[in-house]
Amino acid sequence: MSASMWVAAAFAAFTPVVLSVLGWRFRDPLASDLGIDRARVKRQAETFAKFCQQVGINVLANLIAAAIVYLVAVLTGLLPTSPRTTLLAASFIFMASAIILFPFARSMSGKRGFLLAGVVLILIGVAAVIAPLASSKLGWEGVILPIVGWVTIIMGIFFIYIRHQWGDN
Repeated sequence: MSASMWVAAAFAAFTPVVLSVLGWRFRDPLASDLGIDRARVKRQAETFAKFCQQVGINVLANLIAAAIVYLVAVLTGLLPTSPRTTLLAASFIFMASAIILFPFARSMSGKRGFLLAGVVLILIGVAAVIAPLASSKLGWEGVILPIVGWVTIIMGIFFIYIRHQWGDN
């Protein structure tokens, strides 16, 4: 899969999320402008947001599965090796793992919350460091993104280190 196909897949994954946020944000002005029952619009908006959330989760899960299947196929020799696509697939898996773990890190308190937040930051940092390696046509973002990635990795390590001092359990 080329880099442009991965970008298109990422947009396909996050478009339902953006649509659900927009639908949820503008539910009340739409209802008052059109003279529609607010309770009915609220139920419909909640249903639409839940539907878009489920679609986004499904697309993200399928993209993660496709990236994992691709990496396994490359490692077993079933597909030809493309270093750029392999790096992009690995970067996508790191970022998707961080997206999945982030709500758990926010819900946990104490040492476990700091530990998981540190892991999430490290995953995001690793994804930011290896993503520019997948493209040879990058300008300033090819320099800035790895720097931001390393800073994020250091922040994640710091979170893991300070969990003993600030964590309560």
